[in-house]
Amino acid sequence: MVLNQGNYNLSFNQIEGFDSDINIYLKDNYNNTITDLRVNNTYSFNVDSKTESVADGRLELIFVNKTTSSVESVLAGRKATMSVYPNPAVDILNVEITNASFKQSEVNIYNVSGVEVMNSNMLGNKKSIDVQKLSSGVYFVKVSNLETGYCNTVKFVK
Repeated sequence: MVLNQGNYNLSFNQIEGFDSDINIYLKDNYNNTITDLRVNNTYSFNVDSKTESVADGRLELIFVNKTTSSVESVLAGRKATMSVYPNPAVDILNVEITNASFKQSEVNIYNVSGVEVMNSNMLGNKKSIDVQKLSSGVYFVKVSNLETGYCNTVKFVK
């Protein structure tokens, strides 16, 4: 995708008609922000000489099932599922990837403003994270694996 320098506004008008059990987020990988499209169905951003070269992969739509807090993606022809539990979390948050095999992945936790508040490494497919020090609120946990290209984000409540 090639974007010329300037201001852009994206509008997601069909969100209200979409399945209410699915949360929809727009992630701006350049600005490191996540927007809940059910709360705000428009997104504005600027492209300047520094950002026009990062247009590919800048924006990502994330669909999260509200009832299970899981996100599915296709990885090497198989459905890899990321689960986060318990949700809401009090002291420990478990992150688990099923139907995939990873040696080491990076785990990042972001607040609703898109600011990273925690990060760590996950060896294998499961990680328990101490979230006691986080304030009550809504967060996103992102797992990425450079070896396979796997990357998923799931919302959780503390």
